Amino acid sequence: MQSVRKKLPLSVNPFDPIGSERKLLSVFLVAADKFDHKHGRTKNAARRQMIKEGILTKSGNLTKHYGG
Repeated sequence: MQSVRKKLPLSVNPFDPIGSERKLLSVFLVAADKFDHKHGRTKNAARRQMIKEGILTKSGNLTKHYGG
């Protein structure tokens, strides 16, 4: 079974072997910051997102999977 994910070159610069990982990390951090800004702006927005992800029930308790 072949991987669907596109293989990225490790680095163009042989003196910076983790350059591409650094770029991928920065892309992830920007996306995580946007997500936090959108879904963590208020308590209600954060609660709605946790309910959507299955962490909380509609009554506000943790689901069984998370110790509720």
